Amino acid sequence: MPFAELFRVVLIAACILLPVVPARADETSFVLDEQLFPPTGDGFSFEGKKDTPLDERLFVLPWVTLEKDTEADILRRFGKARSIPGLERFAYCYEEAGSGVVAVLSGFRGDVVQVMLADSAQRLTDARLCARVPEGTFTTTTAAGLRLGMSRDEAVRLLGAPMLETPSRLYSGQTLKIPMDPESREHYSRLQPNFTDDDAWFYEERTIIVRLDKGRVYSFTLCRVTST
Repeated sequence: MPFAELFRVVLIAACILLPVVPARADETSFVLDEQLFPPTGDGFSFEGKKDTPLDERLFVLPWVTLEKDTEADILRRFGKARSIPGLERFAYCYEEAGSGVVAVLSGFRGDVVQVMLADSAQRLTDARLCARVPEGTFTTTTAAGLRLGMSRDEAVRLLGAPMLETPSRLYSGQTLKIPMDPESREHYSRLQPNFTDDDAWFYEERTIIVRLDKGRVYSFTLCRVTST
């Protein structure tokens, strides 16, 4: 597999996998984001799959900003919640009173990079993980119109053809190669003695998982991770 494609697959996996297991500095261990839900039995592989162009507004929710909000922001905004511990990792679950909507916000190094929304805590394997928040806390529609309750066909029209589709999931992902600004180039050249122009790029991975029940969206996960 070419390096660029391997890098893309690894980044997609980083978004799809929820980082909640302790790891050594030289070893990364993950638990599937899907572990929050009962097993589906769906099998899949991302090897050889093509990117899905994804509008930045798909990742915009009024109550969280991925890669900008921090763990401290989440705890201050929504209150104390149980986090599954891990090295430089966190994952907080909140259930909205009245609607029963659930949000799980997760990340690493203190930054929120992933949010999962579901229409009910009963969808989860263990709803006891969720702290309660007032009704009206969570808007369940992104700025681009991805929302809980929409049909599978509506989701595909909005997102485009998925990178991968199983009977109960739609997987979409895109890797953007972004040139470093002069300040970043200077910063990384100091850190890496052998830094060259070929290294002067950021890679932003955008990933969306849509979960379906009887042709309707009951949950989706949004993830944005930028790395060098």
